[in-house]
Amino acid sequence: MKFPRLHVPTVMAAILMVVAALLSVAVTPRLQVGDHIVRVDLEALIPNAFAGWEIDQDELGPIVADAAEDEHIGTIYSQVLTRTYSNKDGRQVMLTLAYGRDQSDSLAIHRPEVCYSAQGFKVTTPHNHLIHVANRPLEVKVVSAQLGWRFEPITYWFVIGNRVATGRLQRKIEQLKYGLTGKIPDGMLVRVSSLEQDTAMAFAHHEQFINDLVLALDTKGRERLIGTRN
Repeated sequence: MKFPRLHVPTVMAAILMVVAALLSVAVTPRLQVGDHIVRVDLEALIPNAFAGWEIDQDELGPIVADAAEDEHIGTIYSQVLTRTYSNKDGRQVMLTLAYGRDQSDSLAIHRPEVCYSAQGFKVTTPHNHLIHVANRPLEVKVVSAQLGWRFEPITYWFVIGNRVATGRLQRKIEQLKYGLTGKIPDGMLVRVSSLEQDTAMAFAHHEQFINDLVLALDTKGRERLIGTRN
């Protein structure tokens, strides 16, 4: 008898979810990591100017969520910071940071492609992209969103606790690791975007901006933005 081929990532995800469900019976995370670390202050964390970039008062204008969406985001994140930066060449880049003290399964992290789609944008399928930041690799996701004249390439990643975990399976693994110690990790979404038609050029510009920003931070700030090596 010929058996159907199994999709390995799907099987792994299914197994992981079953294991997580079984473990949840015995282990219920109660300690929020965010309550036992130095309070995150996004305004203080991100400088107003660095490496030739400075806050641009002529903002590009990030998408505006409707009332229901805004309320939903408020339940997920403790702080949200959105800024537009420009450099001497006139290039503009939008930066959005969203920090949440509780990133358990009950408060699933909000993915940009979902947020943009909810606002009527036509969104491409996100895919993994490897960039190099502060002399180390950083796995991010890239996606493009379009609504009328507005075409917006987006680079983003998630930090769960002290680890970058952009993929859904990665996030589940990190949450499970914390759960086994009775802890609920904090988390942060980092999103960089710009209004550019050339996506390859846009993503290259994003990488340079991210590099400039990370190098402008102290060690603790870098760890908050791109996690630790281990």
